[in-house]
Amino acid sequence: MSLNQLSNQRIKRGTQREDGLFFICYQKNGTEYWAARDVLDRCIESARRWKEKNREKMLAKQREYQRKNKEVLNEKRRAKFKANPELYRKYFESQKANMRKASRRYYQSKPWVKCAEEARRRSRIKPDPADNKVIGKLYATCARISKCTGIAHHVDHITPLCAGGEHKPSNLRIITAVENMRKGGRVEILTKDITNEPSDSSG
Repeated sequence: MSLNQLSNQRIKRGTQREDGLFFICYQKNGTEYWAARDVLDRCIESARRWKEKNREKMLAKQREYQRKNKEVLNEKRRAKFKANPELYRKYFESQKANMRKASRRYYQSKPWVKCAEEARRRSRIKPDPADNKVIGKLYATCARISKCTGIAHHVDHITPLCAGGEHKPSNLRIITAVENMRKGGRVEILTKDITNEPSDSSG
């Protein structure tokens, strides 16, 4: 069997040949490297030690590759799952726990994103993409203010959602958490303070 035929079959390390030898790897000059079982075991053990020692380096390289080839990899994944729906279902089921953990870590690192999404869900309105960008920045600013001042702040709907208010930048403001909790679902009417000037008194 030729090298091209072997490559097309994606021969993996450890594949046993008819003469009892095991496939190790391809040499730099393109030839195949086959050896006895004890040599294969030593190669596997050496590779395991190398991976343990360079785990972070490998992960960083893998993340960089996935970042640069995100669209290509996604397209391959979609085509693969489309051709085999059962494979997609099994993969999805197997990754549920990991997906929940990843989602939890993401929202723990960016709690303001969770707040913004929850407010959008409660509003039952699909905001304009431009509004979404402004709203996201507003929630991020609120989180920074809370961190810098040490005082919890919330993004408040001036007219509450429960009272028909909209989830739009014009209806949002940053106030302290105490003020927001005190306000609750009430509609506050903002009035201008009028100071009465003392009248002149004669006599």
